[in-house]
Amino acid sequence: MEAQYNLIAFDKRSFFRFGELKVGKKRVKTPVKAFDLSKFLPKVSLRYTEPKVNEIYKTFDKGYLSDLIKNNGAQRELNYWFNSLIKKSNKKDVNIFLASYKDEKPSDTELEFLIATEKSYSDFIVVPAFQELKNADYAAFEKHMEFLSNFVEKAESFGDKPVMGCIQFDIPFEFIKPLIEFYLSRGVQSFCIDFGGRTPTSLIQNLQQIQRIIYKEEVTPFVHAFNVNMGRLLRNEPVIPAKDILSYGFGVDSLGNRHIRPRGPKNDDEYWARIRERAKNLFRLFSRATYGYFRVEGQKELKRIYPKDSSIPMSVFTESIDKKIKAQLLLNSEQIAIETMILREQIENDNVMDYVSGKRYVAEEIKKVEAARKTLNWTLDYFLS
Repeated sequence: MEAQYNLIAFDKRSFFRFGELKVGKKRVKTPVKAFDLSKFLPKVSLRYTEPKVNEIYKTFDKGYLSDLIKNNGAQRELNYWFNSLIKKSNKKDVNIFLASYKDEKPSDTELEFLIATEKSYSDFIVVPAFQELKNADYAAFEKHMEFLSNFVEKAESFGDKPVMGCIQFDIPFEFIKPLIEFYLSRGVQSFCIDFGGRTPTSLIQNLQQIQRIIYKEEVTPFVHAFNVNMGRLLRNEPVIPAKDILSYGFGVDSLGNRHIRPRGPKNDDEYWARIRERAKNLFRLFSRATYGYFRVEGQKELKRIYPKDSSIPMSVFTESIDKKIKAQLLLNSEQIAIETMILREQIENDNVMDYVSGKRYVAEEIKKVEAARKTLNWTLDYFLS
C-alpha cells in the first residue's frame, strides 16, 4: 500500500494548500482536521461526515515495551484498547497511530513489536516521537540518525504500509536539514510534526526551514501536525487567538490534537490544582466566525456561545467532568473540521488569505503566515508542474 498526496490548488501568498491524500483505497481531502478517537462519546455524532483523519496516541517506555514482548496478557490488554478505539472510526477514514517514546532506545525485538503494532492499527508506520531531541547535541543527533535508519529498514521489511517520518518542532535548527534530507533519501514523503505544546509561530524559523528543505527537493509531501498549542489555559482574557488553525497556512495538511499536558511549571502543584479546578466549569470553544477560543464559564454563557450548527448535544456539558472535557475537545474539532471545507473552497478560488485576514482574532497573526511564504520564491506553476 502506498501513500500519495495530490496537490489541487496552492495559495501564492502563503502555504495554504488544497489537495487529496490517497492511502491505499482511502481518499481524504485536505486541509483536514484530525480527530482524537479517545475523545469520542457514545451516541454522539458529528456534523462533519466526509472521510477524515483520526489519531491514536500512546506513550511507551523501555519497561512497558519489555513487558509487552514477554507478557501475552499485557499484549491482549493493549490490543483491546486499540480495537475499542478503531471501532469508533469510519472504514473510509485514515488512522494514524502516534507513539511517543521515553527512555533509552528500544531493542530490535521491542522495535519490531512497536512496528508490528503500528502496521496492525495504523495506515502509516510512524517514526516514534523522541523528546530527547529537544536539547540534543551533535553526538545525540548522530545516535538518533542511526536509530532512524534502523527503524526505516525494519518498517520497510514489514511491507505494504507507508512510512511517516517524525519531525520534532523544537529540535535545534541545525538538525532540521539533515533530518528531512535523510527521510527523503529513503523515499519517505509523509511527515508528522510534533509541536510539543507550542504554537506554530513560536519557532517560525524552524517551520520556514522545514518548508524550504522539502520544496527544494521538488516533492509534495503530506504533512500532519500534532501537539499544537491553542494558548495558555490560565489566561483570563475572554478570547484567545486560535493560532493552532493557522498551522494550515504554514503548510500543514492535517491538524491533529494536543495529547501532552499544557505548558506550565513542572513542580508547581498549586498551579496544576487551579488548572483542574477550572476544568470543571470553564471551557474554551472555537468560533468559526472570528477564529478565537472563547472563554465559557457556566451554563448561561455556554448557551450564548454554543454553535448553532453543531450536532453535539449541549446536554453533554451538564454531565461528568470527563464527559465535559471530551465534549469540549470534540466540539472544537468538529467546528474546525467544518471550517476546513470552506478553506478548501477559498484556496481553490485564490482568496484564502483575504478570507482568513477577516477573522478578527488572528488578523495580526496572519501577517506572520504571509511573511513566512515570502522567504521562498516558489510559484504556483512550480508546484503544479
